[in-house]
Amino acid sequence: MKHFFYVTTLCLTVGFIGCAPKATKSEQAYVPSFHFTPTANAPVASAEVTFAVVNASYSENQPWTTVWPFTDFSKNMGLDFQQILSARGFTVKGPFGSYDELTFPDKKGSDLVLQPTLDVRLDIVNPEARKHVGILGPDSYTLNGQAAIGGRITLALTESLSKERMWFKSIDIPREVVSWEGEKEYPAPPNGVDPNDAGITKVLGPKLEAIYTKVMQAAWNYLDPEEMKLVKKQAEEIKKKKVY
Repeated sequence: MKHFFYVTTLCLTVGFIGCAPKATKSEQAYVPSFHFTPTANAPVASAEVTFAVVNASYSENQPWTTVWPFTDFSKNMGLDFQQILSARGFTVKGPFGSYDELTFPDKKGSDLVLQPTLDVRLDIVNPEARKHVGILGPDSYTLNGQAAIGGRITLALTESLSKERMWFKSIDIPREVVSWEGEKEYPAPPNGVDPNDAGITKVLGPKLEAIYTKVMQAAWNYLDPEEMKLVKKQAEEIKKKKVY
């Protein structure tokens, strides 16, 4: 009883500086869902245009672009663009990791190449370390702060052999700022922020889902079969002027 009373009293004494004792853990990390379902399906190959799809890529190689869930955000776009184009009645090759992965037969057999560029910026604003005093173990630290995300995503169509740009659309992503409470624990005050800290993905996950849905819905609207046939004709004129 004396020992119990001592620990309880100590916690009450230092509770305001972190004895309460560590950051509250979520039962499960938030897993964003990046998926788009077309609202209609045209007959197979009815649009008479063949696309090669290249996976979406970030315009800048920042540390956060190489970790989950931002990797899934870009990777899943290639699969869903393939599905959107097929549902629109186009013939589709890919998705390819990059334009350089297309073989010459792939390029020659495609009318247009679709490649999305993610000009998205993530800023971690004013991160602060919070100390948690360990009663029966070592002290630990978590981070909290704000995260700002925004930018634009560009859908570009190029002629398959010359890579000449034929068409593009930009989808603006208004900048949003969210507050986050980190859940990753550190033995000492950290020098940087882990972008896939569960506390960050918990608040950014829903934002990324909304951005993803917005982009894919816009792509569905923009990739109109009649307009794409006109773009194909322009690409064919370029091919005639080139010798490969």
